[in-house]
Amino acid sequence: MSKYLMLLLSILSFSPVVFSQAVNTNFGLDSSKSQLFWKSNKKIGSGHYGTIQFSFGKIVVSANGSILGGTFILDMNTINSTEKISENGRKEVNGVIKSDEFFYVKRFTAGVMTLKSVTPISGDYQYTVTGELTVKNITKPVTFVATITKNGDAMFSKASFKIDRRLWHIGFKPEVLFGEIKDDMIEYLIDIELDLTFSRQ
Repeated sequence: MSKYLMLLLSILSFSPVVFSQAVNTNFGLDSSKSQLFWKSNKKIGSGHYGTIQFSFGKIVVSANGSILGGTFILDMNTINSTEKISENGRKEVNGVIKSDEFFYVKRFTAGVMTLKSVTPISGDYQYTVTGELTVKNITKPVTFVATITKNGDAMFSKASFKIDRRLWHIGFKPEVLFGEIKDDMIEYLIDIELDLTFSRQ
């Protein structure tokens, strides 16, 4: 055995070689424990409220714990009134909000929310979230404050914000009989609440 080979073996036996690489972690949305709550208010009388279920969701977390981004898919077929009214009343509300004047569910079966940045702010577990919301194939920016906490392999997030339905062409069409009058009776801002649960993948 040559002295050079003996020297190399000696170095390898006493000098550990360490390979380090920062690895991102995916947290998948638990759709069975997550929901989007919505509420549409009227200028006169009571409004409507209900839920939409997620069909998919994922956020990407860096090695240092920063959230790098995320994608969520809403199953628009699940949009549903949860108002304390008669069953026929809920069916009527669901028929309207699924119609082509509102969410046009027959054509646009999915909504998509993508996270562009998640920035910590003052306050316990508070973050400013910026992203995009696509509904009816219309994409608009959204920004809101979310609470994000982590417990072992689980992550939880809650947020409340408003969107302007006019940006996504949600509402009665002016050309429909009394459409403009009926649309004007509905507040432009829709209340959105997110209650999300994730698990490490």
